[in-house]
Amino acid sequence: MLKKIIILSCLCTFSAFVSASNEDWQANVSLSSVRDPHIAPPKTLVPKQSVQMTATVWMPEKVNWFPQFPDWDMPGATIVSMFMLSPSIERSHGSFTQRGATQNYLLTPLSEGALRLNQTSVTVYPEQKSSPILAFAPISVDVAMPPGAGDIAQFLPATDVKVTQSFYLLAGDKQEQELDADALKGLTLKSGQLIERRILIEAQGIQGKLIPTIPPESQVAEHQSEATDIINYDEFIGGTRTEHWYYSAQHAGTIPLKAVNIRWYDTDTSEFRTSKLDGVILKSAVANTVKPAIQLTLMEKLALLPDKTWRWICFAVAIVGVVVIFHRRMRQLLRKAGQASVQWIKTSPKIQFLWLCLHLMVVGVKNSQSRRHYQYWRLKYLTGKAQHAALAQWSDAAYGASDIRYPGRFRVIRGIIRQRATMKTARFTFWHPCALPPLNGGIFGEADKTVVITNSRQSSSPSVLQTQEML
Repeated sequence: MLKKIIILSCLCTFSAFVSASNEDWQANVSLSSVRDPHIAPPKTLVPKQSVQMTATVWMPEKVNWFPQFPDWDMPGATIVSMFMLSPSIERSHGSFTQRGATQNYLLTPLSEGALRLNQTSVTVYPEQKSSPILAFAPISVDVAMPPGAGDIAQFLPATDVKVTQSFYLLAGDKQEQELDADALKGLTLKSGQLIERRILIEAQGIQGKLIPTIPPESQVAEHQSEATDIINYDEFIGGTRTEHWYYSAQHAGTIPLKAVNIRWYDTDTSEFRTSKLDGVILKSAVANTVKPAIQLTLMEKLALLPDKTWRWICFAVAIVGVVVIFHRRMRQLLRKAGQASVQWIKTSPKIQFLWLCLHLMVVGVKNSQSRRHYQYWRLKYLTGKAQHAALAQWSDAAYGASDIRYPGRFRVIRGIIRQRATMKTARFTFWHPCALPPLNGGIFGEADKTVVITNSRQSSSPSVLQTQEML
């Protein structure tokens, strides 16, 4: 109950502050130059010429809530919030003191004509029904292209423009190497090398994305462009655009790099100016060889299929799945195929080898089942008497003296892998593996052979299996 009373009292206090006399609340929106907020912008702007718009709300001194500025809209122009909300300011208004909150914006016209701001008032607290609505003088700007400006897409208005260029050598995976004028004259471009011509345009008073790109010449093998804005904490300065032109050895001889002329409009003097970059002649030794087309993998080809093709594939797979499920003969074939797959997994030497390694990795070498798996696998699939040192130590630890340490599981697995690589695998026919001689039979007309597994703790021999031939 006490909590509700406190919240209700706060709301009443806020409503009382908000419902103060309209004389205690004012709103002001003004335009100024981006270089100096105390200088008014020219009466007629040119497209892409940015100005600063400042919105201020004055409120009673006791109000502690900052106002919420609207989403400004001016057809034919962009308005971007550039700077953070300024700290609270104060002024004397008659017999009382007012607090103020200011927000700065960057207004950039993009078309000609008389552009007008749609908003003529500020609702200080939109979520409150009793919020003051503060009217301000309408804001409009006149925009016109200067005579002889040409296309607006290639129009560059600014207070100052600086253009520079630099050259870099790129060869394989090596780091790019900047070249001075002397190194560039003595360089001969070879196959597999690239020369990058990097042109930097720095313009004041215009956003970087509005600086027009420079059309590349025909010799350029690849072209890239990027734009950024220059902001000094709370001050908009301008923008930059960087052009990356790449040249390769397309033929033997020379590669002429044209001079670059950038025409721009000085908004301070209302005159057109031109910034120039000198051209360069590159030497080329050999032409680039055309590399064969890259062969795509199956997964890469599938990734290039359009969505419509994938829909048809999914539909066909669904139809085939329904037929397979409901057709009796198909079910029988699938059952036989599944049984054959299971049988293949049980009898495959590779699967048995992987299962042995996995079992050793999970269970360890001290487990008796692991040793039986190894013995079965060695008798069934491998022939020969050679044993890896790790496997011999494993046998000694399991069947020999009790003071012999077990080798690590990964050392045993490496020994099994090396033994499998050095020993011959039992021969297989097309249908099934050849039968191994029985442990106690004379199927080949030879004398009976008896395999006796003895405990080597009672014998001086460390071997796991001791085979005695009894004639």
